[in-house]
Amino acid sequence: MKIPLISIIVPIGPHEDNWAQLLMDLSFLLDGSTDGRPLAEIVLCHCENDSSIFEKFISEKKWGSLIRPVHSEKGRGKQLNEGAKKGRGKFLWFLHADSRLERSDFLKLQVGLGDYPNRLHYFNLAFLKDGPSLMPLNTFGARIRSDILGVPFGDQGFCLSKELFWSLNGFRENGEKIGGEDHLFIWEARKKGLKLLNCHGTIFTSSRKYKEKGWLKTTLHHLFLTAKVAFPQWVQRL
Repeated sequence: MKIPLISIIVPIGPHEDNWAQLLMDLSFLLDGSTDGRPLAEIVLCHCENDSSIFEKFISEKKWGSLIRPVHSEKGRGKQLNEGAKKGRGKFLWFLHADSRLERSDFLKLQVGLGDYPNRLHYFNLAFLKDGPSLMPLNTFGARIRSDILGVPFGDQGFCLSKELFWSLNGFRENGEKIGGEDHLFIWEARKKGLKLLNCHGTIFTSSRKYKEKGWLKTTLHHLFLTAKVAFPQWVQRL
């Protein structure tokens, strides 16, 4: 199965440093494919004025042309869109900088893209063991929200063709202020009739904020933000 190049888009916020761990998870990309073609490229969309830290990392780890730092205005929606513009691949895979995954997850995505190239693919979500003991409840809730209600979030690794992405007009660049650019993007995809597909890989993400801000308070806050966007959308569809 010959899969076209995948552009992995990673937005990096100010002073964020967990991207280095994600890149180490993706180091299997250095092996390339059996015919010598690159499996993917990584576009680091940062808003720092100085890109030397990224260039130093790329040079030390001998990533060569597989990683490209791209400067963008601050704001996750703007950074994601800028990465999509600069990505050379047929498919765009959006990952958060604190995401953790394994090679097997990438292989599952490749299979999904080969079988269903015209769908929006996403992953199961799980939490690292750096937060409260109640996080399995949040993992279960994410499965209900994404697989049953049809509303996966951006930390579940959206992947779709570049053509489909721009047919949805990209991410809302003010989305963070009105419920999340990822949430709004999913509703736009559903309005346009784009089918969603769980590729059954798993992306892990940090749960430190639940520990720092309180599990109940943080969980209720996310539920409120979800309902704030979802309820009017469901009413409109009905």
